[in-house]
Amino acid sequence: AGKTILSRVTFDGSGSWSISGNFTCNRIVTLNQGDLDLNNKVLSCESFISSTSKVRTITLGNKTHSFANYWYCEDGTNLTVIPGTSTLDVGGNYFLGGDQPYNIVNINGSGTCTIRGNNSFNSLSVPFSKNIKIEGGKTQSVNTLSILSGTGCTDFATLSTENPGTPATIFKNGGPVTLDYVLITDVTHTGT
Repeated sequence: AGKTILSRVTFDGSGSWSISGNFTCNRIVTLNQGDLDLNNKVLSCESFISSTSKVRTITLGNKTHSFANYWYCEDGTNLTVIPGTSTLDVGGNYFLGGDQPYNIVNINGSGTCTIRGNNSFNSLSVPFSKNIKIEGGKTQSVNTLSILSGTGCTDFATLSTENPGTPATIFKNGGPVTLDYVLITDVTHTGT
């Protein structure tokens, strides 16, 4: 606890790990197999990866976790994310959610933002990217959605599918998604 790990960290085994203090790593943290409980401690690292088909669980707890580059759980097979009341601050442009539930996710990169998987978010915010791509054929379920809006007809943001011709869906209950000066291509909205 209280130290920064300078190399990559991989959790891989049929056991479980419970973090006893804030966990800072200058490289990638990978969960290949087993249960990783952040135990209401902060995880800060370059990126988080969990994309095997082995059984694995990450319990995020109630803290704000930061990832300088990305959250990469593209293969959600046998993955369980227990979001708690956590916040994920992703510094880069990629959020590959692995078909999992999340509480608050902020994707803070300014380049093209890519979101993959059938994910659910209490709150999803993309405050700096003016070009957002959602995986085609997938649904992002949100309670609150906040994306950077354009400022006029010649300065607009784009929200589109990552796979042209294969629509992505934003599902939101309890009211409309309100956006200003956003060019939307192959993205549908549903909800109640």
